Amino acid sequence: MMVDRVSPALGAEVSGIELVHLDDDGVDALYSALIEHQVLFFRDQHLAPVDHAAFGRRFGELGARHHSYVTHPESDDVVVLDWKPGQRPDAAEWHSDMTFTAEPPFASILQAVIVPPVGGDTLWASMYSVHDRLDPGLRRDLESLSASHDPGAFRNG
Repeated sequence: MMVDRVSPALGAEVSGIELVHLDDDGVDALYSALIEHQVLFFRDQHLAPVDHAAFGRRFGELGARHHSYVTHPESDDVVVLDWKPGQRPDAAEWHSDMTFTAEPPFASILQAVIVPPVGGDTLWASMYSVHDRLDPGLRRDLESLSASHDPGAFRNG
C-alpha cells in the first residue's frame, strides 16, 4: 500500500490495494492513514453497493442515513446523491455530514459514479488546520463555547 500526501493541510491518495480484498492489517493501515490525513482518495475502486457498505462496516457500525435521501436498490446502507444537469446540489455548501445527530458518523465514504467533464468535484477543509492557525487568544475564547448543529428546515418538510 502506498499513501501519498496531496496537500499540506489534509488528504492523501492511497494506491496499491483493492478495497474489496482488504485484510485486517490493511484496514488498520487505512484507519491510521485516515487519522493522519483526514481524507483518503482511492482511484479506480469500483465498489458494488453491497461492497461499499461492507467496506464501511470494516471501520465500525454504520450510522443512520439521512432521513430524506434515496438509498440504492441493492443496499439500504448506501445513499444515492444524484443531481441532474442544471440542478444545484443541496449539499453544495460547506458542511459536515450528519453533525445534527446525537452520534455523528466517524467518517463518510463517497464514490463518484458519474462525474461531469467539468466540475462535479468535492472539496474538503481541515478544521484542525483552521483552529491551529487562529490567534491563541481567540482559540482560548472558543474553547469555552459549544455549538448546536441543527439542520433547521433543511429537508424537514
